[in-house]
Amino acid sequence: MNYDQKSSDLFYWYQQLVAESLGKKGKGILPIISEMPKDNHSLMQLYLDGGKNNFYTFFFVKENISNDINKDNLLKSHSYLKKKDTNDILYSQFIGTQNVFKKKFIPFRSFFIDRRNEQSLGELFSFFILETILLGKALNINPYDQPAVELIKIDTKKLLINS
Repeated sequence: MNYDQKSSDLFYWYQQLVAESLGKKGKGILPIISEMPKDNHSLMQLYLDGGKNNFYTFFFVKENISNDINKDNLLKSHSYLKKKDTNDILYSQFIGTQNVFKKKFIPFRSFFIDRRNEQSLGELFSFFILETILLGKALNINPYDQPAVELIKIDTKKLLINS
C-alpha cells in the first residue's frame, strides 16, 4: 500500500523483480500495488474482510512540502481539518489503516522513510533484492533465471527466422 505517489516506479520495479524471480515451479508471489488513498475505497473492503491469505506492506515517505487545505470551504462536520495539510491527512490514514489491520490480525509490515534521497533509495533496492533472494532460497526456487520467458524468446526468434 503505497502512500507516496513519487515512489510508484519503485513498486512497479519491485513487482517485476518478485514476479520474475519467484514465479516458477507452480509457486510465486505477486505483489499487488495499491495507490493510497485512491485504492482505500476500491480495494480496502476486500483487504479487510476478504480472504486471509495475503501479507501487506505499507509505505510512507515523510514530505516537508504539502498542499494546504482550503479552510474557507470546509463543512462544519470537517472542521477538524482546519489546521491540517494533505500530508497530515495522508499520514493519519497510513497510521489509522495499520491500526485496523492490527485489530483484525491481518499481517503486514511497514516502511516509513524519513528522507527521500539516494541513500534511502539504495537501501530500499538492496533490501528488496536481498529479500527476493532469501525468499527464493526458502521456496527452493532459483531467483536468478527466467526459464518460461526464455521459451517465448526462443519461439519468437524461430518465427522471425522462418518468416
